[in-house]
Amino acid sequence: MRGSKPPATSGSARRRRSRTSSCIIQFLIGIFGALGTRAGDQETSRRIELQAFCWTYYSTSADHGFDVTRLDEWYISGDWSDASDPQGHGSAAAQQIWGPRGYAAPDLSACNPWAAAAQEVA
Repeated sequence: MRGSKPPATSGSARRRRSRTSSCIIQFLIGIFGALGTRAGDQETSRRIELQAFCWTYYSTSADHGFDVTRLDEWYISGDWSDASDPQGHGSAAAQQIWGPRGYAAPDLSACNPWAAAAQEVA
């Protein structure tokens, strides 16, 4: 894929670290504070989570020091089907929109669930 060096950590460990970093970035740029009273709303929560989800896969594909293998791609596509918390993190269908969007994106602007229709974040 995009990288040429072997990964320093496993794909799943790296994605967990990237997901945490995405949430920290959301906090630092003021997304949580800008939401005000909407922060407890389930649709708002899904938009926050799907943005972090999208950013995670953008950073996975954009890291040129990480060689994405076929096994990683298989794991990633399975991760896009996790429906363990659809109310808080989005349905599998929503994750299948935002995961691939981030993975294929040329930059982070593709990861904007705030401008998306409600059905894309259901």
